[in-house]
Amino acid sequence: MSRKATNEYIGIKRRAYAQAGRAKRMRILDDVCETTGYERKYANRLLTGSRKFREHKGRGKTYGDDVAEVLKRVWREAGCPCLPYFKAEVGRWAEEYATQVAHVKPEVKEQLIAMSDRTMSRLLSGEARVKPGWAKGNKRSGRGAHNEVKNNTPCASGEVVMACNVPPGDAQIDTFALGGGDPSDNFFWILDGTDRKTQWTVLCPTWNRGRHATLEALRHIEGKFPFDILSMHSDNGGEALNHHVAAYLGSKAKKPFLWRSRPRHSNDNAKHAGEDLSPFAARPALALRATPSGTAGHHREGTPHTVKNQRISRAEERRLSVQYLANQKPPSYLQSVFPI
Repeated sequence: MSRKATNEYIGIKRRAYAQAGRAKRMRILDDVCETTGYERKYANRLLTGSRKFREHKGRGKTYGDDVAEVLKRVWREAGCPCLPYFKAEVGRWAEEYATQVAHVKPEVKEQLIAMSDRTMSRLLSGEARVKPGWAKGNKRSGRGAHNEVKNNTPCASGEVVMACNVPPGDAQIDTFALGGGDPSDNFFWILDGTDRKTQWTVLCPTWNRGRHATLEALRHIEGKFPFDILSMHSDNGGEALNHHVAAYLGSKAKKPFLWRSRPRHSNDNAKHAGEDLSPFAARPALALRATPSGTAGHHREGTPHTVKNQRISRAEERRLSVQYLANQKPPSYLQSVFPI
């Protein structure tokens, strides 16, 4: 009970206590002690009026709402670390937030630096931790539970039919990072396309792995294959399972059969054949480094599959992708795996 509620409760019981007899007073006293948890003698003095509540004003709030709001924002920008570590680095993070994200008043910054980790814990109570770099999946991003292309793409192991029993054109595609183990920054990815029958492998670098950049790299790989791609097997990444890629495959005269690995089965994914990547590292710097995140870059010189940047309308993109997903049929060597 709060002090205000206890004061009101004692006031009501005090009037009943003054008018009651001895037996009823004993029952009232027992009831007050059980409800408030007070000692019997102290409760008796409150009921008789010989003792009153003392006001404990306290020192009030040390940090205002503006400081608490800045604390929450800086904590989220820092990646929601534990509070002892956040306290040790709060000066540096507050300075970076003030110079790169939003303006912070000098007095607010001083109070934030002077705040203890226990006070930070109290002010951040109830705040949900957000994973650093996490972006909510949506229908247009190609990732998340609402990925229509992924949900409608057949799922099976890439080795369900042995490589010796497939014709040329059964390709496996996958991306691997060249970020040095730090996925938080922009860097090159390599899109790997390997034919299972002949082990013909084509590698194409992309600046990040946005949908359009991946589609451009896929066009490049397709142009370097000496035969038509009959089927294309990928992992569950959104860089390949999206409306851009599905619309492109659905618009082709000979539609390749797109299928994917089983979730949480890493052995189903495409495997890199182990080619030396040193030619890419030895080449002079191209304009790819200046390409914004998620956009197409320039492929190697002399590539016959250099296409113009064309944006497909969302309605046309959905129509082509849904048409492709509804009409695709597995090739003859996979008909025993996927029912038609």
